[in-house]
Amino acid sequence: MKKKIEADLLYDILRKNFYKHGIEIRFVDYRAENDQILWEEFLDNFEYVSVKYTWADLHYQFCYMEGFADYILNLSMIFIVNNDVVGCWPLSLLKKEVYHICTNNGKLLAPLFLDNKKTRKAINDSCLECIYAIFDYLHQKNFEYDNRVLCEHDFNPVMHNRKWYEKQMLLGGRCFAREELYVDLNKTYDEIHKNIRKSYKSLINYGVRNWKIKFYREVDTILFEKLKDMHFVVAGRKTRSDESWDLQYVAINNGTAFIAVIEDADKIIGWALFNLSRDECYYGVGVFDRTMFDKPISHFLQDSVIKYLQDNTDIKWYYLGHRFYKGDYYVPTEKELNIAYFKEAFATDKFINLLTETIFEEDL
Repeated sequence: MKKKIEADLLYDILRKNFYKHGIEIRFVDYRAENDQILWEEFLDNFEYVSVKYTWADLHYQFCYMEGFADYILNLSMIFIVNNDVVGCWPLSLLKKEVYHICTNNGKLLAPLFLDNKKTRKAINDSCLECIYAIFDYLHQKNFEYDNRVLCEHDFNPVMHNRKWYEKQMLLGGRCFAREELYVDLNKTYDEIHKNIRKSYKSLINYGVRNWKIKFYREVDTILFEKLKDMHFVVAGRKTRSDESWDLQYVAINNGTAFIAVIEDADKIIGWALFNLSRDECYYGVGVFDRTMFDKPISHFLQDSVIKYLQDNTDIKWYYLGHRFYKGDYYVPTEKELNIAYFKEAFATDKFINLLTETIFEEDL
């Protein structure tokens, strides 16, 4: 009989860990509307919010991993002091062969909180002890786990938790850099277009001459099912759960995502979904007709999205993704390198994001 994580016991262990620092925590349920309201109201305090911290994106990523991981436990929490929400932390315990501490299937995001010196120290200390407590539980219960934790440290000063980064380094963590590609939407379209890789401009013009693109901030079930069916045909199989699709449908219709659909003589040849925070847009997923892979659909799409964001939203930055290199610490695939090279052609800015890999060997 397989051993199971005793979720309630683990919740209780972590609550006690925070309580001794004077912090109450509330574990959030991604399917609970009240928790969503608290999370989103807290994020409204910040001058800039990345998509990766938004409720909609975290909920989707968690749901996606429920269909792929051997097991995933949501440990995401909000921090409460004197009945006020003062912070949040997207945290998961994931099993893929062995257990890992992360944020869904990605790097562990740093705890985020309002800038109060006393609270900041208490939260960072508690979160660090929380990681040790989880590993201690896994060790005591004889679960197999990876005691390396890979943390992502946001370059944006508004969301950067420097003390959290320092704690990883003081524990012997190794640091390495990764470039992030962005389009500054405060620039004029002409400035952005001038910066695009020269060889791509004729390809963009090909799309302008031959195709139509439509943007949807709301979508009905008929169109959405049509796009979903196209994904199935292109992928050749069902790749994820119906619930994950339902979440994307809801996101489009509640303003946290939009869809771009490209047509050739009224035939859909590609579509893409873009996730939104108040300040940022992120290219989430794209599906393109396999018979037209030699055509510049993606080139036309990226240029059109930039125009759309500038003309129809107050979004400040369009996040394209990572700029991978062959020499990266975590070696990328050839596909990742090719995609990164493509996206780089549209970026106006590259920012350095820091990652730390810390091995948690002993208790504090």
